[in-house]
Amino acid sequence: WDVTGLELENYLSNQMDIYLEVTKSKIKDFPAGVQRLLIVMAVVPNALDVSMLKALMDKKLDTFQESTILKLLKVATNEGMLMFSANEKGHVLSHDIVRQASLQIEPKADMENLLINISDALLIQAKSREMEWCRFLAVDILNSIASNKINRVDLVKLNLEVSKVARREVNLGKENEMLQIAQTLLTVSGMCWIDYHLTLEVYNALILSCYSLGDFDRANAAIDEVIKHGKSSEDKLAAYSYQLFCKCDHTRDYRTITEEGVRILNKYGYAVPLSPTKAYMIKEQAKLKISLGSCSYSCLINLQVTHEPIILLFVHVMRCALFSSQERLLKILAWKAISFAARKGVDKSFPVVLATLGASFAKEGKVKTAHVVGNTALALSEKIQDDKEMYALARMMTYSSIISQLHSFRSVSHHLLQCHEDLKVTGNNEGALGSMLNHFHAIFAGGLELGPRLESKLRVAEEICQDKTSYSFMITFQMLRQFAFNLRKSTERPTEFEGGAFNIKERLKEMSGENHYMALRDSSSYQLQLAFIFRDENKMAAMLSILSRYPLIDQSVARLHNRLCFMGFAAITLCRRKGSKNFHKMG
Repeated sequence: WDVTGLELENYLSNQMDIYLEVTKSKIKDFPAGVQRLLIVMAVVPNALDVSMLKALMDKKLDTFQESTILKLLKVATNEGMLMFSANEKGHVLSHDIVRQASLQIEPKADMENLLINISDALLIQAKSREMEWCRFLAVDILNSIASNKINRVDLVKLNLEVSKVARREVNLGKENEMLQIAQTLLTVSGMCWIDYHLTLEVYNALILSCYSLGDFDRANAAIDEVIKHGKSSEDKLAAYSYQLFCKCDHTRDYRTITEEGVRILNKYGYAVPLSPTKAYMIKEQAKLKISLGSCSYSCLINLQVTHEPIILLFVHVMRCALFSSQERLLKILAWKAISFAARKGVDKSFPVVLATLGASFAKEGKVKTAHVVGNTALALSEKIQDDKEMYALARMMTYSSIISQLHSFRSVSHHLLQCHEDLKVTGNNEGALGSMLNHFHAIFAGGLELGPRLESKLRVAEEICQDKTSYSFMITFQMLRQFAFNLRKSTERPTEFEGGAFNIKERLKEMSGENHYMALRDSSSYQLQLAFIFRDENKMAAMLSILSRYPLIDQSVARLHNRLCFMGFAAITLCRRKGSKNFHKMG
């Protein structure tokens, strides 16, 4: 074969065209029943049993009997069009050429009618969760038909219905695809915002889907549509909430986002002050006691699960308040959300409200109260396991900020890893990375085995951060990998962060503001731990002078535990030095 690669490719392409035409000609010579059977099996790729083939072959279900279908299968198999697959436990097409040929033997109009009939039959079969693939396939078939025979509004509703199933199955790509098609169909049909409630439902679902996938441009475009066309403040609630979420993911300015969130909540009549006074706190706490009937937080376990979208907005504003250390405001928000839940029932995002409140109590050292709230959050999260994102987020915050105060770090590390897996598949990238980071901190604090395997996991975490453009997380994972490497490998300067994973001088030059502040704290903590282990007293003194400027609190109990323990160890070690009063006091 003295031919170029291009000539060979053209030759093979021509041969495939010849095979296709030969196969089409052969299929056209078969009886009508065999032709119909091959078309159905080309459209529905799953290996089908005889009863399913009977349902799909004819809408009336009386033309083809099971005995007839068995004979047709035998004919098609003998002619080489089908073969029996032991793996699939049924008949399948023998080659992709057969599938292509089967789809081209009918005139276009007849083929459209047949596809519509097959879709109708598939929708009838999709009665149980085991058969939900029928609904997915039916919608895909109908979406592929550009025909006036299909009611576009009905198809929008069908795409919306299937998108909900896809989200429940954590198939976020398929969910987004269905919703994009639904949006296009609404526009093409001229029913966009004419059928108000359907359009609002599609756009709200699209906002959530695009946000979960990190497609903030599409999410913001859908948000603008809802804010522009929404008829009431309730209709605009989801758009306002996700507008806030998108801004937070973009800027990480938690204090500003908290203020914006409070202003939105106040539009809905909650009258939350940005700077609550002590008198206002006492007043709201009294209202909370009345709402709970003077019982503890644990009485909330008995509340029924309902759907209240406003709670999701409370969740996000509370988390921003927590990250910006606005503890008073956080408690006011939590108490108002709890009072609302006591009247209306708990939304699926409500356990995160309790987890955030418990984390705030834990941060203040109110361990007993924090655990009552945290255990209530865990109990309520069991009621919402179908919402994997909120379930995992509530558990991640509870285990990392509350439960690990009294339980061993070893016992919580695997819970945090599971939360990471759950949040990753739901598209909550920040939550997934936060869970992974807390998992690694628990490994170090719990004295679990270090080594190349751990370092490879940290490298994978770094790669995820690069894909998701989560710069601050990536820096922290790099620090941890360098820390683990310095502990394991013999180097000339084991207390310095100058390795291939993380070079502190270069990295800190690239940072500013909050990122620089937090990176300096974490890097100093890790270097202090190395300095104590390798008995570098000058390094200990230098790192203690930096860390003494930071508050002795942290949202991550494991990270705080490591920092405070080694600050204490180092300070006590340095007490014998002259002029060591500051170290003695710190120790």
